[in-house]
Amino acid sequence: MVYIIYLGGYLKIGYTTDMRQRMRALRLGHVRGMVLPLGLTFPAEIEILGVLPGDQKLEHTLQLMFKQYKITGEFFHDNDEIRAFAKGLFPY
Repeated sequence: MVYIIYLGGYLKIGYTTDMRQRMRALRLGHVRGMVLPLGLTFPAEIEILGVLPGDQKLEHTLQLMFKQYKITGEFFHDNDEIRAFAKGLFPY
């Protein structure tokens, strides 16, 4: 499953096989190995903006689609274009 979430002032485009576990881990700040933007602290406000069936290839495609907003890793500046795209996805 590919997801777009709001996390502590940033947008994150990611992939997971277990959305509930991923959200629980992010909420608690269990982000070992993840490249984080400067200023992101935990616990962080989190909101699922949209999800869609897909794999890591789709995740990468979406990240490339919005590369002009990329900060680091899977994190992007919060912006209307990604949010509008996420509105067209499935709610979680």
